[in-house]
Amino acid sequence: MLPYEHYKGLVAARETKNDDDIAERTNMGFVKRQVTAAAQKRKGNVSERNAMYNQQLRRYLKMRKEHKERPVRVQLSNGAQLLNKTVETGVQVRPGPDEPMDKSVLITDEDEDEEIDVPKFLTPINQKAGSSRSPRTNKKAAKQQKLTEKKDHLLAIIMSDPQRFGATEHGQIINPKTGREFIDSDLGWSIERLVDPRPENAPSPSGTKELKKKLAQDPQASRLLNPFFVGSGRMGHAGEKINKIYTDPANPGGYAGASALYAAVKKKQPKLKRAEFEDFLQKNTTYTLFKPKRDKFRRLRTVPTGFMTDVQADLADFQALSRKNNGYRYLLLAVDVLSRRMFGSPVKSKRPVDMKRAFEELFEQMPRMPDTLYTDRGLEFVAKPLKEFYAEKGIQKFETSSKKKAAVAERAIRTLKTRLYKYFSANNTSVWVDVVPKFLSAINNSVCRATGLRPNEISDANAREVWKRVYGVAQPDKRPKIRAGETVRIPEPKHIFEKGYIPNYSDHVYTVDEARSTNPQHYLLKDYYGTKLKRKFYLPELTKVQVDENTMYRIEKKYKERVRDGKREILVKFIGFPEKYWVTNEEINE
Repeated sequence: MLPYEHYKGLVAARETKNDDDIAERTNMGFVKRQVTAAAQKRKGNVSERNAMYNQQLRRYLKMRKEHKERPVRVQLSNGAQLLNKTVETGVQVRPGPDEPMDKSVLITDEDEDEEIDVPKFLTPINQKAGSSRSPRTNKKAAKQQKLTEKKDHLLAIIMSDPQRFGATEHGQIINPKTGREFIDSDLGWSIERLVDPRPENAPSPSGTKELKKKLAQDPQASRLLNPFFVGSGRMGHAGEKINKIYTDPANPGGYAGASALYAAVKKKQPKLKRAEFEDFLQKNTTYTLFKPKRDKFRRLRTVPTGFMTDVQADLADFQALSRKNNGYRYLLLAVDVLSRRMFGSPVKSKRPVDMKRAFEELFEQMPRMPDTLYTDRGLEFVAKPLKEFYAEKGIQKFETSSKKKAAVAERAIRTLKTRLYKYFSANNTSVWVDVVPKFLSAINNSVCRATGLRPNEISDANAREVWKRVYGVAQPDKRPKIRAGETVRIPEPKHIFEKGYIPNYSDHVYTVDEARSTNPQHYLLKDYYGTKLKRKFYLPELTKVQVDENTMYRIEKKYKERVRDGKREILVKFIGFPEKYWVTNEEINE
């Protein structure tokens, strides 16, 4: 506890300054204006500049947090007579006879962390109000404050004459070769990379190298630049050595996998860091295209809300046995996700009339109508008459985009077919229409490994206990390894017998639109034109890449040539891109 006059003297510096006004004239204020400008652009076209808006917003929030957490130096403004002895946290200073007891205020934890410097002409003693910061923390905060001042100073130099430094007033960098803005350039981010001495292989936006060249010519700005900056547009010394080994066919690591290449590189560069090696792989187009992909990995589960609320359905194929089963080619099988209870109805064709009749028979077998129905994207499930049928029944319909489709229903089909074909072999028959109801009844009365109960034993009475047993243990979500705004490649669809030595990943580079910290993690992507992809992708499906102005794209076909402004241009189509582009002859690397 401190007397009221003492407390007013400590916080006087805070009350006389407006942090927002100060921040508005710094690099944080510039980034804030960039967020506003990006938001205005996104109103006209939501897909356009969406990645830029997300980057600017994250950067502004980070800078605002650093601005609020920076160390504050508070000076006394009421004179030395208010403090004539050291005040420590947790010690109550008793007032004198003329000082009232009721005018006292509690110093909060936020105030305790602040350092109080008393001017020497007021008192010879420098007072500290119970500072809990270690010297190492204060040193780190002072270093961060110095970097922030450098960024603000460099920004002021650039904005004093944007045209001279190849920048625009709205925070973009101009390509000196084309005279147009770099794609995904960001002046604020480039300034951070040029000033902040982070690892030299850290990513930087397009145009950062060009900006550095022009700033280096200015005596005042050159003193603020980080001398160790290399930038993601250039490999750097370590990257060039790795690339020399990777592109050498005679080297054991030449065009090999990551492990073999790393072993070959470590022999010649024992001090190579793993981060530098990973950075090279992300920038190398050949490696990211041919990186081995995984097909089998853990996916998100379908978590039901209760008994008979979520049902998965799929068709079991019996076309080869249709002649001996009265023309029935398929079996429509439905499974309750919670209880694993199975229901089936034979179907002669995938026409909407036959599918509608089969669903009606299924719903009659169920104890009640499901709330949600999951199927794949087959036309037999998404035809217009069936959509109207679902709406009449009050069922919410979902279609999955994954190849695994309705996993619970797929596993149920496997269980049923295993018993059926054993029955066929033992009885020398191929008739399944008559015995399917018996097998379904037997399976529903067998103990399920997932629930520990028979499916027929589960009802509304014990559904909550079963749900806790199967889904109640929640695993903690992990931080996404790929952040929103970063670029990735997705797997190329392949046929069953397609060769494994052709590219496994797409030439088209996608941007992460949203990263969800689920278990397992999954991501929503958008393409180069800002169009969002409907399906979600899991981490094992993606390979992270770093894209800048020096990234190479493979040309599929050349169409025609022209001469514009004295430069020879060629109309080309890139692999993985639907549109055609005019590029200069200098930009093509044969």
